[in-house]
Amino acid sequence: MIRIAVCDDNEIELNEIQKKILKHSGKFSVTVYPSSREFWFAVQDRDLGDVFILDVDMPEIDGFQLAEQIMKYQPQALLIFLTAHSEFAARGYRYQALRYVHKLRMDTELYEALDAAVLRLSSMQKSYLTVKHSGSYYRIPHNDILYVIRVSRLLEIHTINQTVTDRHGIRELFELLHDLRFLFIDRSCFINTDYIRHISGTDVTLINGEQLPVSRRMLANLKSYIAKEWNV
Repeated sequence: MIRIAVCDDNEIELNEIQKKILKHSGKFSVTVYPSSREFWFAVQDRDLGDVFILDVDMPEIDGFQLAEQIMKYQPQALLIFLTAHSEFAARGYRYQALRYVHKLRMDTELYEALDAAVLRLSSMQKSYLTVKHSGSYYRIPHNDILYVIRVSRLLEIHTINQTVTDRHGIRELFELLHDLRFLFIDRSCFINTDYIRHISGTDVTLINGEQLPVSRRMLANLKSYIAKEWNV
């Protein structure tokens, strides 16, 4: 069962969204939140879901602020933004939004977003990297990997929860992953582009706040990829 959490301060719209989701598939369970403030604190207390559908336009705490809160506690979560104002779309993709749904096109765009979420979650669940570290074997989901960097003769695999070393060559490990989400930012480092928060100058900032330098030779390729994925 795929868990979906929806936050929208318009109760009528909130109930309508819940009905549409449940009607679309029996694969979904839905929890609704009519208050962005209530949702803000709920995120800190527990694992709320796999997919988050957030209204952008809410008083006190808007959907983008909620997205930042979610990414602190559940960086693997999928985000779908709702709004009647299309000018917010570019900003939404900066939070690695899976989709941006216009409220006037809900009947088509919401269902397309839900289908995309099912496909993405299926892909995330099937992709693992197995490495040997300090005499133990680790099975690391691709989705948990933030970046991989070569330090001296070892690779450091930085994940959401830990750092594991490995003796593969960096190009060898990159090809072993065989995942389009990973891009080199330097000859000795590649990152999971799902976890980029922003790019400024020749630095990329990940969702955990870490900044990594991008070589000038690879900067154009990274910006081109992000512009396409974020639709900017």
